[in-house]
Order: sequence, then C-alpha cells, then structure tokens
Amino acid sequence: MKVNTLLIFPGHTENCPTMPFSILVLASFLKRHGIPVQILDTRVQDHLSIDFSAFTLIGISAKSGEQLSSAVELCQHIRKQSKAKIVWGGPHATFFPKQTCNSDLADFIVKGEGELTLLELIHALDAETPLASIKGLVYKENGNVFENEKRDHLDLDTLETPAYDMIDIDQYQDKLKFFTMETSRGCPYRCDFCYTHQFHQRKWRAKSVDKIILEIQNIKNVFGTHRFFFCDDNFFVNKKRVLDFSRAIIDRKITTEISCYARADYLARYTPAELDLVKMAGLQYIGIGAEAGSERMLKEIHKDITREDILRSAKNCVDRGITPVYSFIIGIPGERPEDLNATIDMYLALKSISRKIEINGLYIFTPYPGTPIYHKAVELGYVPHTSLEGWATWNFSDLSNSAWLTKIEKLRLQVISKIVLFLFVKDRLESYGAVYKRNKLGSLLNLIVWNVGSYILEFNARFRLRHKLFDFGYEWLVFGYIALKKFKVT
Repeated sequence: MKVNTLLIFPGHTENCPTMPFSILVLASFLKRHGIPVQILDTRVQDHLSIDFSAFTLIGISAKSGEQLSSAVELCQHIRKQSKAKIVWGGPHATFFPKQTCNSDLADFIVKGEGELTLLELIHALDAETPLASIKGLVYKENGNVFENEKRDHLDLDTLETPAYDMIDIDQYQDKLKFFTMETSRGCPYRCDFCYTHQFHQRKWRAKSVDKIILEIQNIKNVFGTHRFFFCDDNFFVNKKRVLDFSRAIIDRKITTEISCYARADYLARYTPAELDLVKMAGLQYIGIGAEAGSERMLKEIHKDITREDILRSAKNCVDRGITPVYSFIIGIPGERPEDLNATIDMYLALKSISRKIEINGLYIFTPYPGTPIYHKAVELGYVPHTSLEGWATWNFSDLSNSAWLTKIEKLRLQVISKIVLFLFVKDRLESYGAVYKRNKLGSLLNLIVWNVGSYILEFNARFRLRHKLFDFGYEWLVFGYIALKKFKVT
C-alpha cells in the first residue's frame, strides 16, 4: 500500500499564532527519509478545503484541552470523508494510549517522541508487514489494542532544520514575535504539575552548540530574521553549553534577540559576568515558572527551588538588562490561605524590585492529565473522563470539577487571576508603545475606552492586591472579561 501522509496541527482560528512546531519537525524528518508529506494547521487554514480522501495516513498532534477538542471535531469530519488511517501523537495520547486508541477516531497511537515511530509505521503500512516490532506504537488488531515497548530517545543532532518552508511565515510572525526553534528536549526535574518529566522520563538532551549555530544561520539566511524563541522546556540546564553558545554567537558576530525558558535556581546562581555574556549573545526575555511564593507549597509540588531563588533570579536578570517573565499557580490542592497570601506577597515583592519584571499570570490550577498531581486530584474527588471524546469537553478554565475548592474559593481565585492578567497585559501594551497598542486594540474608540477604563481598573487592581481584598470582586468578572476578551488584547 502506497502511504500518502498528512500531518495536522489542530486548533481553532487564531490571528498570528505560534508556529506548529511539532509537525514541522516531523515533516522535516519524514522528507529527509524520502517520505512525501503534507501539513495542515487548522488555526490558519480551512480544513473544509482539504480533500482528506486523498490521504491514506493522517497524523494528529494534540495536547489535552482546547486543542484536543479541535482534534476530535476534525477527526469526526475526516471519518465521514476518508478511509485514511488516523495516528494520534502528543502528550494526551501518550498519557492515555489505550483509552485514546479505543476510540473510533484513532487507529494508531505514537507514544512520546514521534519521529522514528511514525517513520517505521509508514514503512510497515507501505510493505504491509506486522506492527508488533515498532517501538513506541499502540495499535488495534482484531478488535484488541496492543501496546508495544517504549522507544529510546533520539540524538537531537541527527535532526534536520524543521520544515519552515512548508508554512507561510507571515501567518505566524509579526514585528513582536520570535521565530520558534528547538535546542533541547526534556527536563531533569520533578514538578508535580508538569507533564514534561513524564513525557521525557526526566531526561534532558541537547543539540550541540555547532548544530544550534548552523540552524540559526540557516534561518537567518532564508527568512531574514534575527529574533528567536527557544521552545525548550529548560534552556539553562547545562551552564557550560549556555556559555559556549553565547561565546560562539559573539565570536561569529551573529546578531540575535532570544527568548527562552529557565528555572529560578539556575539564574540565581549565575554570576554577573556570566549573565552579561548571555545578554551580549542576544538574550532578551526569560520565562520562569516560579509557581508559588510559599516555601511550604514549593516543597509540596516538588519544585525544588526557594523563595530566595525567585527573588535573586529577578534581581540578577534585571541588573543585567534581561527581562524575566514569571508565572505562578494558585488553587493547588493543599494550598492554605497563608500560602495564597505568600504568593501574592511574592508578586508584590517582585514588582517592587523593578517594574520591568513581568508576571504573566497567577493561573488557577487545573490538573493536567497524566501528571503526578492529577492523580492526587482524583483522590480528592476530581472525576476524570474515560474516553477521548469525553476529554474533548475538558478545558483549563473549567473549575466545576475542582472538588478541593469551595464555591467562594473559586470566585476569589478567579478575581485574583483576572487582576494579575489585566496588569500584565496593560504593562506590556504600554511597553510596546502607542502605535502597537492602537493596532492591537483595533480602533480609536477602543483605544479611548481602554485608556480610560484601564486607568480605573489599575487603581482597583493594585488596591485589592495590596490589601488582599478579593471577596465580592464582581467587577473583575464583568469588566475584566470585557477588557481582556472583547478587546482581544491577550
């Protein structure tokens, strides 16, 4: 059977979304091995214009949440139009392989990294040979679901540059966006709320400095960009590699602006000279998951950092001209009122160091399927879905199943979350300048309403945070929604 393959990145329509990086990597790998492949990103392309009957194998990469909902809806459409086999990959299918494969919308599951497993599956389908020897594969046969042994990890230096040529870059990039690339995979840490260490078995692997430099130069030559977002889970794991990379960028006089993710404890231990080096190499923004301001909660979720790490990382970055962007989680099972107050105090402490420090959210905890804390949530009364179609109705903002929170606690957390998100959006709009703000808001009337309304809301927000007054915050459930959703500034 000649296999004609389509890879899909599902999602609802977005204006200038992030790149569909997972399928670009897979497409590049397949093309390198002589496999013809096409891609579809439903966030920027209309799936109704695609003739799915032209394909024999369709791959879907999806995370739990809204993306999974889009994927299920799309697969239902595909089943009506095509006899193609459907292979699922990504975190959700990896954590629930048999449950996903039991769905009528799935024929195969690729667990973990998909490159080699997908390639071997295509070869097996083409040659009509048995599937039992393909590591990392889950499949159906005679009404039964079989799960093969897991696959070892790839050497990332064997990968080619992702297939950026298969997308219209202008659909994903505006003047404030960074070009997505990958320099490592995985994370060696054990945070209870994060799926990464489950997906990669707490293993961290990296591309060599020479490989990264080559990719950057290729991208610059073809696309003319100098702004890069390293989508690694943790770019700073190996200090020697980070410093060697920085020296290579400087020595070769390569102009870059870089955004990446890191842990607070790493940055707390960097010396001023070392941070100066990475700044000279182009580092602009670092996303840092602080998660909590309470020492007790940091231990509870196995974050393995301290309050001092968070504060020191902020000061170290700001002193060297690097913008740290922090995020926190509130409403975690076991969180006490004093823990929540400590997290709000940490927010205020970071802002007191410098207004240049960004905090993009105090996000209300929702148990991500497959993580250690997800299993704890189930013990506390969280009722998980039992099918792929059931999980398609799940989303991160739904607190109705958070059995460890009272109705009043949920309302209070929603007020806190909206306040912090509003302040982040307002600060970022101001930092980007009047022209960007006007373009983002869409009209002069929206700009006037935003300027007046946001001034009033900012005073209200900072007063509530300082005095920890979050009861009866109904204005944030109304005006916060209007400001953040109707104006579409997030």
